[in-house]
Amino acid sequence: MHQRHADVTVRGSLPRPERRVLELLERVRDDATHPDIEDELTALSAARIADLDEDEKRAFWLNAYNVAVQHLLAVRSDSPSDAGFFDATVGVGETTLSLNDIEHGVLRRRRPSELAYDPVASRRVLTRLEVERLDPRIHFALNCGARSCPTIVPYESPQLDDRLDDATERYLAAEADYEDGMVVVPELFEWFEADFGGPDGVVEFLRTYGPVPEDVTPGVEYRDWDWRTIPRKFR
Repeated sequence: MHQRHADVTVRGSLPRPERRVLELLERVRDDATHPDIEDELTALSAARIADLDEDEKRAFWLNAYNVAVQHLLAVRSDSPSDAGFFDATVGVGETTLSLNDIEHGVLRRRRPSELAYDPVASRRVLTRLEVERLDPRIHFALNCGARSCPTIVPYESPQLDDRLDDATERYLAAEADYEDGMVVVPELFEWFEADFGGPDGVVEFLRTYGPVPEDVTPGVEYRDWDWRTIPRKFR
């Protein structure tokens, strides 16, 4: 009871866009088809979103992406394994963005990767909304609806760093396997190798958050991504 009261108190002090998107995340957990979800995302103030500080903005967009994906999975006939699913658009703060815009444009700052990305929003819009720094831990917080994706948890800016550490460590404990100088990791490390700082950065990241011992430089193998749909994969 005390912890619940503390969580409510913290949430009440958050900026309005961050607070509202957390409420929407709770709503899609209960009913992802709710007809007001898209309207309420669109009704958020774009100016207020752009004015969020770095942690507030990152927490907002992680939650907004997970809300949008869960809603689209519930109301569309296609799935993450289908071409074009991530080009589906939602209105966020009076701005039309694709799922790819949120992940690759706003949170990844349009950094190149092995995944094709054709922006829907303009460069000017993305520059206004994007975070200042790419944090590779976002890959363990974004849930695209596929079986290989991490579980969904709410992200609040005051605890964001700890929450991202926890999400990353939990995911790698379940999905990264190290044995005899070889580590097997999900394919996302190959797709987004540059986000981790290249091949050496991947290994260092796995030493910090995963199963690789500090004094070992392992070989790295990539496990195919499982695109089978798992909706509402909340912790």
